[in-house]
Amino acid sequence: MTAHQRGPVAGLGDLPVGRAAGWLVGYLLFAALIGIGAGVLWEKIVRLPGYTVAANGTASTTERGLAGFFSGDAWFCCIGFFVSIGLGIIAWKWFGRLGWPVVVVAIVGSVWAALVCWWVGYRLGPGDFETRLAAAGPGDFVPITLTVRTPVTLLVWAFGAIIPVLLRSSLGRDEEEDQLPPRAPSRRRRDRSAGEQAGGR
Repeated sequence: MTAHQRGPVAGLGDLPVGRAAGWLVGYLLFAALIGIGAGVLWEKIVRLPGYTVAANGTASTTERGLAGFFSGDAWFCCIGFFVSIGLGIIAWKWFGRLGWPVVVVAIVGSVWAALVCWWVGYRLGPGDFETRLAAAGPGDFVPITLTVRTPVTLLVWAFGAIIPVLLRSSLGRDEEEDQLPPRAPSRRRRDRSAGEQAGGR
């Protein structure tokens, strides 16, 4: 048997390598589009705090402004959690036959979408804070940079993606068991059935 006649490669279930690779590229492209939309939404939702430049050139902010420094991260996590659940559902539908690699696919897709979301939000945001603060004059309000300040936020995206995969694999119907032939009744069960039929007569 030649290599071309072997069919699907071991470890990929019944999904050929070429088709799996094509679907993976399509999934990453889809995740990138989702990340772009999430980035636009992220930039629109977040209300960035900032610093006010005084007459003497110093810049200060309020306590409320300091508390809002991580609002961008909070919204990034909220958006990413729900977006990643959807990506996880799609990952299962497309790659569920691969077995355990579907978890890796879901995580990679969600983290990729998170990076795209961050990049789009940063580009749409006000830009580098230091540059804008240096160019600001007295009385100007300079918002901080829209960015992710804690890398832990990426874990939220990954966690959201694996939730539907784990739930579906643990609670859903096992397609491999459905394809198995029906199990023949044991000898003891056959003898018991025969005895019940004889007693009924």
